[in-house]
Amino acid sequence: MKSTLKLSLLVLAGCMLFGLSSCKKEGCTDDTATNYDAEAEKSCDDCCEYEASLSLHLHQKVGNDDLVLNETYQLTDGRSFTISHSRVYLSKIRAHKDDGSMHAFNDGYLLLNTTDAHYTVGTIPDGHYHGLMLNVGVDSLANHSDPANYSSSHPLSLQSPSLHWGWNTGYIFWMLEGRVDTTDVPDGTLDADMVFHVGIDENLKVSNNTHQFEVAGSDVMLNLTIDYRALLDNINLADERVSHSLGDEVALGRVFANQWPGAFSVN
Repeated sequence: MKSTLKLSLLVLAGCMLFGLSSCKKEGCTDDTATNYDAEAEKSCDDCCEYEASLSLHLHQKVGNDDLVLNETYQLTDGRSFTISHSRVYLSKIRAHKDDGSMHAFNDGYLLLNTTDAHYTVGTIPDGHYHGLMLNVGVDSLANHSDPANYSSSHPLSLQSPSLHWGWNTGYIFWMLEGRVDTTDVPDGTLDADMVFHVGIDENLKVSNNTHQFEVAGSDVMLNLTIDYRALLDNINLADERVSHSLGDEVALGRVFANQWPGAFSVN
């Protein structure tokens, strides 16, 4: 009993001698870390652990060729076309886990364009994954939200040119513009505008991309490719090349949206 009391007094004296700070509970005090300790009174040295970040490097292609705006390309049938503008929304991005479950990213909205190549998706736990699932377009709940409610840096905020038709109709999921040869026998003459401003809930599509990757404490970057030949190959652009997803253009918008899943690949 006396020895225990003597030991306690020695510990107390040590704390007083070296300062109370040396007796405080150590732990990770960074609330963004996965091992954050709310009871820690003193920050430990290099003990905080963080989830890795997943990002995408966007490659825009026409078959094997890099997309260059306003450059002339050919579809499989030899019909010439150009792309002058392209922006597309991705939403509710999920990563496939080995156990069959999904890791859903907190925000998960991206607005892809022809200027930026790097897009941060969000944090992802360590583990083995075998693919990414992408919604091409904006999910129904967000689609009928007000873009004025988002911060200016958010993909769903007000854009210029506008990607929002109004609260009832929602966002333009994919805005694609260019020129196309409409002659019966394609001769390379780019004689008409090609305009696809396609949205509405029913055109939301899922692109399920299989690709094995490992996350082990370090950030991971995957390559995301859009192939514009795959996007346009099965559309009769000689006769149908303009859709705003309204009125008699709804059917063509549906045809265009059906091409979206096959236009994306991840590696």
